[in-house]
Amino acid sequence: MPPDLRMLSDPGDTVPAMTSAVESEPAAAAAAPMGHESHLYLPGHSAAHTAAGDLARMGHLLVTVGPCDDAIRDRLTLPEGWWWVASLAANMAETHEALHWVMCQVTIGVERVARAHGGFVSGGRYGHLPSEIRRFPREGLVHDGTGHIDNPAGVRPQAPTPPAPPLPLGDSGGTVDTLVDAVRATANRLYGDGTAAVPEHVEWLFEEDYFDEPFSDSEEFMHLWVETVSSDGQGSDVTAEAAPYVAALAADDAVAPPIRGSLLSMLLGTVADQHRNDVCCTDLCELAGGHETEDARATRLTIEAEVPRLLARWDTETDANRLLLAALATLVPAHARPHVAPRLADIPTPPATRRADVVALISDLLHDNPADALRTVAAWDGNTAILTAYEADPRTTSIAALHELVNAEVAVSSPDD
Repeated sequence: MPPDLRMLSDPGDTVPAMTSAVESEPAAAAAAPMGHESHLYLPGHSAAHTAAGDLARMGHLLVTVGPCDDAIRDRLTLPEGWWWVASLAANMAETHEALHWVMCQVTIGVERVARAHGGFVSGGRYGHLPSEIRRFPREGLVHDGTGHIDNPAGVRPQAPTPPAPPLPLGDSGGTVDTLVDAVRATANRLYGDGTAAVPEHVEWLFEEDYFDEPFSDSEEFMHLWVETVSSDGQGSDVTAEAAPYVAALAADDAVAPPIRGSLLSMLLGTVADQHRNDVCCTDLCELAGGHETEDARATRLTIEAEVPRLLARWDTETDANRLLLAALATLVPAHARPHVAPRLADIPTPPATRRADVVALISDLLHDNPADALRTVAAWDGNTAILTAYEADPRTTSIAALHELVNAEVAVSSPDD
C-alpha cells in the first residue's frame, strides 16, 4: 500500500514554490529534477487499473496499484471495494519558476485522471528525483518506465506574463511599546477592563505579569499575539471569536501599515483557505457529505461583517493595503462594488503584468463574473491552475486563489515573521 506521507494534495495545500529556497543561488542555476509522487483513490479494481494505465501512457515513471485496507478506508471515509494507485513522475525544467509550473501541471493531470474514473487524489510528496525513484515502493507495480525519464505528457507552456515590482508596505514606524499599547487598548475597547469574563485569546492582555519586562521588538510581541488569535497558532486560521479583534486592530491608526497589511492578510487568508477547502474537497465531500462546517461558516460570516469598516480606511491606506482591502471587498461584492470598483485605479497597476490580471480578477469578482479573469490568471499561476482543474464554482475558486495572488504583489508576511 502507498506510504502515509505528508498530504501535499490535501485540502488547503498547494505545490510548494521552487523559488524561495534558492534565492541565494545564481540566477542561471538549473533546477534539480524532482520526483513527484501522487496517491489516487478509485472506486474498484477496474477503475484503478484503468487510471494506472492512463498515468503510464502519460509518461509517469512508476505506477503501483492495490486494494484499500481498513486503515485507508477509515482515514478517508471510503466504502468497501475502493483501490489505491500510487505513481511517480519526473518534473524537470531549466529554471526554478519553470519547475514549479511543471509540478503544478503534473498535479492537474493526475487530478483529471482520478476524477475521470470517479476517484480523487489525496496525499503525495516531492523530492530529489534519484532518491524518490530509489525509495518508491514497488508493491503492486504495474508499470516501470524508468528507462526513459522525461516530463509527463500534457504539460502546457506557461503564459509569459511578467510580475510587477512589489507594492511598498509603508513605514514600519512606531516602537514596540506603541504596538503593545494599541493591542491592549483595542482589547479594552472590545472587552472592557478585563474584570469581567473575556475571551480566552485576550485574557493574557489583561495580566500585567506579561508586561513586566519590555518586549525586545514588534516581531517578538506579534508572534505571541498571533498564537492566541488563530487556531493553528500561525495566523493562517483566525477563529470566529477572534476575527472582530483582528479587524479592530487592523482599523487602529496606531498600527503601522506593514502590520496592518499582515492583519488584513490574516483575515483574507482565513476565508481563502475555507474556499480552497471547498474547491479541493469537492470529490471527498460528495463521499463523506457536507462542505462548510458550522465553525467555518461562523468565521466566514464574522469576517465578512468586518469588511465594510475596514474599507472605510481606503483613502488613508498605502497602495499595498488598498490591494488587500480590494481583495477583502470581494467577500461582500454587493456592499463594496459602488465604493471599491471605481477606485481600483488608485492601485498602481502596470499594464500586461500579473498584477493587472489580479486586479482584473478582483474587479470581475466585485461584478460577480470572474470566470474569464480566472482563466487568464491560471495561464501563468500554477496553484491557481490546479484549483481551476477541479471545475468548481468560479467565484469560490477565485477567492480560494486570491490570498496567495495578492500576497505575491505586496510581499506581505505573517505578523509573527
